[in-house]
Amino acid sequence: MTLGSSEKNFRCYSPSNQFANQRGQYAKGPILKLHVFSDTVVAMYADLTCGTYKWLPNNKTNRLRADKVRPMVRRYISTSRFAMKRGSAISAELMNRSCFAVGNWSVGVTLGGLAKEVLRRNALFSSSSGRLISGNEMSLSTAESSAIIVSCGYWDESVKAHSVDGSRILASENGGHRGAIRCLALAGSYGAFMVTGGQDGTVRVWVIDHPDMSTAMSDAYVQTALGGPNDNDMLSCCHCLWGHVTPVTSVTLDSNLDVVVSGSEKGLVCIHTLRRGEFVRSFHPTAISSTGPTTTATTTNRSVHKIVIGTESGIIAIHMEDMGLHTYTVNAVRLCTINAQERLHDMTFGALDEILITGGDRFHVLFRQVYDLST
Repeated sequence: MTLGSSEKNFRCYSPSNQFANQRGQYAKGPILKLHVFSDTVVAMYADLTCGTYKWLPNNKTNRLRADKVRPMVRRYISTSRFAMKRGSAISAELMNRSCFAVGNWSVGVTLGGLAKEVLRRNALFSSSSGRLISGNEMSLSTAESSAIIVSCGYWDESVKAHSVDGSRILASENGGHRGAIRCLALAGSYGAFMVTGGQDGTVRVWVIDHPDMSTAMSDAYVQTALGGPNDNDMLSCCHCLWGHVTPVTSVTLDSNLDVVVSGSEKGLVCIHTLRRGEFVRSFHPTAISSTGPTTTATTTNRSVHKIVIGTESGIIAIHMEDMGLHTYTVNAVRLCTINAQERLHDMTFGALDEILITGGDRFHVLFRQVYDLST
């Protein structure tokens, strides 16, 4: 969506047969993440099952058709209640508050750095010479068929990489985190960068499937503590970012702005550079009280729940557990603070970062003006 006026063009295409509605062994629970490719929609379910739907624009009666459903290898070591055996003594409420809780912060889909680089080079040579270099041919459909699913929230405190086609496990790493990995974020659909936030209060910067880039980016600490990147590693940790003193609960990044933004349980937001891993600044978002925004923390739950950053503007949107919704610049200048009056599950920017789109517990998708967060 690029313009607010295009709402009238929205259409709803519900698959006649959806995996989660079947009384099968897999695809149980809500959909955590949707990822759209050129002709395929990938759905990640709460039991860490991958379901694909084929997009058929010329078929007016069945434009979304169920394709395949694949259980991810080792999904049973997830603490999600949908993946636990029946009769488990762990309550659903306790699992949702656990450091191993699974949500939309736990899963991402990307083509990986190597596929992105090949596609970029092919596009350059195709536009300049009208042909592709021999031996480097790769179409977008070929790259999408080899897409990578990265996920966290496992008992072995790791990040795992699976293939979308077949759900084969490609890598399993902890990147030096001491304790559970709480959240992860990717740099767009075709990006090579990933960041993770851990129970140990650190943020790690990763390179996905690009050995040359991981070798160039790895700092002295990673080379000493982790032994440096391996040429065969699908997941390579390059930086360790410090600044938080409590577990990290939300992370986001933008490779074009060279920025990593992270939030922790006590409400601290830290900003680092992506490629060098340098600390820039930190701040606490304004607290929300019954009478409105205040400068002191008057609420008990100040944990950061969700952070997103606008690629065009560099504006950071922050949602707190006290239901506060804030917008800041990357220089930590507060623009607006409101009470969202609901727990938000996802946020994204649209219309050149002039609109913030949110969805939460009230079952509505809200389009908000960024400058005052009005609906």
